[in-house]
Amino acid sequence: MPRSHPRLERHAVRSPRHVKLGLVALLAASLAARPLQAQPITRAVARVDSLMRAEMAHRLIPGAAVVVVRNGAVVQSSTYGLASIELDVRVSPRTLFQVASITKNMTGVAIMQLVDARAFALDDRVTTLLAGLPPAWDAVTVRQLLSHTSGLPDMIIDPEKGTWLPGSRDSVIAQLARMPAKPAGTEWAYNQTNYMLLGMLIDRFAGRPYVSYLRDQVLEPRGVSSAAFGDSRTVAAGRTTEYSRLGLPAGATRLTDLRAFHYEYPDALLTAAGIFMHAEDLGRWLVAVSAGAGLSRPAFQTMTAAAALADGKPFHFPGSTTGYGLGWIVVDPPARRAFGGSGGGRAALFVYPDDALAVGVLTNLQGAGPESLVELVAAIHREAKDGTPVR
Repeated sequence: MPRSHPRLERHAVRSPRHVKLGLVALLAASLAARPLQAQPITRAVARVDSLMRAEMAHRLIPGAAVVVVRNGAVVQSSTYGLASIELDVRVSPRTLFQVASITKNMTGVAIMQLVDARAFALDDRVTTLLAGLPPAWDAVTVRQLLSHTSGLPDMIIDPEKGTWLPGSRDSVIAQLARMPAKPAGTEWAYNQTNYMLLGMLIDRFAGRPYVSYLRDQVLEPRGVSSAAFGDSRTVAAGRTTEYSRLGLPAGATRLTDLRAFHYEYPDALLTAAGIFMHAEDLGRWLVAVSAGAGLSRPAFQTMTAAAALADGKPFHFPGSTTGYGLGWIVVDPPARRAFGGSGGGRAALFVYPDDALAVGVLTNLQGAGPESLVELVAAIHREAKDGTPVR
């Protein structure tokens, strides 16, 4: 090991004040390079990482991604675990996850763009906008389709198994026409038929298919450039294998106890489910939504407010302040105000406007409980005092 220069050694012994000043300067430079206000965010990221690893082990979640936006910037984008158990492929920031019914959020934005453009109004009757619909559906409005208050019969037969009325879109409408409908606006009922009809509105008034419109006018202008559309049959580079914990034997503790999850979406229902998204694009989407998603302020506020039933009262689920807006789940005070989406028991995102905070969680496990994961992650980041992005 080389010896120190004797002159430098003597200088150090004779001039301790110079050494102290040098250390002070070095410390000041260090603090300038790494601001103190970034520390709470850094600690929050570490706590989220620890939380996710523990929860994934407990819930048997193979792979996941977490994205947090605060004050309009991504402050955390983390990935965990396996995209494929069988192939031992790890999740990366560009691994595609199926967001399922979060797709309805995007459809809500697409419809509100057309409302902003005055292609039609929310309270226009659907039968006046689309030819060939059953006369019994005459009272149903665009607003009621978006908010699941139309009263129409549902085209899905078994949501857990993912079975639908068979046939083409016209054939499905003919089958639905023979089923009883409830009076429009009298109650809330989650209903995929609504979003099939919204897709038909986009096809007609945008002048092109829904998928094309969503890519070009809703997603890519917000920086979301790598989204794919489809279901478990879709060949999309980098997408996860998906699994289910439903029906899992009691006491199962290994990822290999899970079952592969097979699901199919009809082409007419890609307005309701079917988008694959990775963590990088999810961050861009959350930033855009936090800033109003490019909509006029009145349109955005209407979309993210609980829709009213025919009696004029905003709908909330019994015993809660959670309701449904126009494609978005809505939480009202006295609970913490929020709006967002949940998909397939494996993905969720929520925006908390009063906290300038948005959180998204993607997993490849049906039954992962992503909504509770979002809230756990949000609670950690609320404690951080500053929204400086992590470097």
